[in-house]
Amino acid sequence: MLIFSVFALDSNIDEEKLSDLINRISDSDMDALETLYNRTKTNVFSFAYSILKNKNDAEDITHDVYLCIYKSAKLYKKNDSPMGWIITITRNLSYRKLNKNKKTT
Repeated sequence: MLIFSVFALDSNIDEEKLSDLINRISDSDMDALETLYNRTKTNVFSFAYSILKNKNDAEDITHDVYLCIYKSAKLYKKNDSPMGWIITITRNLSYRKLNKNKKTT
């Protein structure tokens, strides 16, 4: 079963700056992580919520996304869309949470 959600990204996000932030995060730059979080948290939360339909779960996933970004920033490829990479992480964690919730109910 495929689940599709309608979601529009904030068009004011500068992809080049996000890419630079992710590269700085790969060098353990916590200021870069904070800046990335502040610039993208609304998109991440909104996308997670569009999948999960639960505010608390979406907040948990949002937190988990930034932990994942911090841990895996070295895997980010400069040619990739940074917001696409972040949203892919969000999607994967959200669906994993959905599947886990289904198994426990």
